[in-house]
Amino acid sequence: MCQTCLDDGPLNRPQRMYSRVAETRPALQHLEQARVILLDMNGTFMFGEDRFGPEENFAFTYAGLGGCLDSKQVEEIIRLCYNSMALDYENPLKYDDFPQVREVLERVTPNLSAKHLQEIELVVALHELGTVPPPFADALKRLSHRRRLGLVSNLWSRKELWLQELDRAGLLDIFEGLYFLLTSGASSPRLRCLRWLWRRLRLIVFSVRKYCL
Repeated sequence: MCQTCLDDGPLNRPQRMYSRVAETRPALQHLEQARVILLDMNGTFMFGEDRFGPEENFAFTYAGLGGCLDSKQVEEIIRLCYNSMALDYENPLKYDDFPQVREVLERVTPNLSAKHLQEIELVVALHELGTVPPPFADALKRLSHRRRLGLVSNLWSRKELWLQELDRAGLLDIFEGLYFLLTSGASSPRLRCLRWLWRRLRLIVFSVRKYCL
């Protein structure tokens, strides 16, 4: 039997598991020493987000809001918006100048009325938004009693729906600082936003340079 097969066999799984646990111990030790923990949101404690795959039915969401545009037109507009923003997101030149959803919608559909733009913008936000499961909310609440918490997260849409979801989950008040990168025109955690959080949390900028870059 080849070495690859042996490595993947059931007898070796406990060894691999113990190896992974050992690898995480230094990180956990640093976490125990930390006074402040900065958390991301999507995929960390908020799930079911970024629903923009080919199977998504944007027109159905739009119809639920009472919109009257043609279904095909709605799908086309949101696909154009998403594809444009996805390209910008990977462009280093846009890291500090990332466009808002509304700006992109106005660019790809210049003849759409303000009312319809607002409706489409909300559909994009609803598909970007996730939810916080109760076990994760409970874990963060317990953690907030032991550590000071800050939030740094990328959003393409306006932050209001995310603030509502954090409030619904009982998490809005456990963070001492919240920074939504894309609503501030940045698409990556640049030193500027980390400095803002450090001032908010009354910590020294030196710590940002040493531990976060």
